[in-house]
Amino acid sequence: MSTAAIHEFLKTPGVVGIAIIQGLAISCLYSRSQELAGQEKYHLIHELRKAILTNQDLLNHSQVLEIAILDYCVCFYPLKQNLKLLVLTQTANKAIKLLAARRVQSELQRAVELGSFDPYQFAKQLHRDQTAMGDRSFRLDILDSQLTNPITSRQELTLEQALLALNQLSEVVCDYLGPKITANYWQMTRPGHQCLAAFQISQDGEITASTGRGIFLDPVLKLGLREWSNRFMHQCCQIIPDLPSRVEKKGLDHQSRKLLSIFPAASSLKGEYLSQQEQALF
Repeated sequence: MSTAAIHEFLKTPGVVGIAIIQGLAISCLYSRSQELAGQEKYHLIHELRKAILTNQDLLNHSQVLEIAILDYCVCFYPLKQNLKLLVLTQTANKAIKLLAARRVQSELQRAVELGSFDPYQFAKQLHRDQTAMGDRSFRLDILDSQLTNPITSRQELTLEQALLALNQLSEVVCDYLGPKITANYWQMTRPGHQCLAAFQISQDGEITASTGRGIFLDPVLKLGLREWSNRFMHQCCQIIPDLPSRVEKKGLDHQSRKLLSIFPAASSLKGEYLSQQEQALF
């Protein structure tokens, strides 16, 4: 499908980004990296997920709905049943809502009607086209795995998903232990595996990676992240024994919990993070 109308829309002053909502999942987020990055982005995604889960009208309503999340205006545009276009702006700009975004909605609805719309492929094409035009101010995040693309249906996970999960966990723990202790615990508990060397922890507990974006996690890196997150939780539980249940109540979504396996079997809480066979892979 043509992405020209979407590129023009993204140039509109005040537009921060767009996302595709499929069912209860935020399939992908395409946002202006200078205005939405780091912990603020992870917090926004976390709040968006909570809003979607607690307000079913956002998904079921046939009209455009607008809500405020943090300092952003978020509009939901229906494409078809269980499929929404989300538009994220800095202010409640009626011109964006009524004119520019409507053109994007119409463009995507035509693709949906023709049966040629796949959220994952749409996001990748949009990013490729935008980059080919020399505009590198936007960043693509592939988020929840409930997509029609066969890659995600095989349960393959991206680096972006891993960073999102790690930072969601870090944000929740910061509420109880503070950013300094949280950052120290991430540093203390990181295994010495080479595959984790590209990850950095800031003083406020934010985790980033210097490796390339858009890559899929190989099995060894998945194991390394699982071991790291469980070591981290084990360390935190020395101070707050019921931290896993608190994390769950705070709203860490199922996708992130599953990726990190932070609610493990009792053996993991005793320090047995990986089996001997798994350890032999490093």
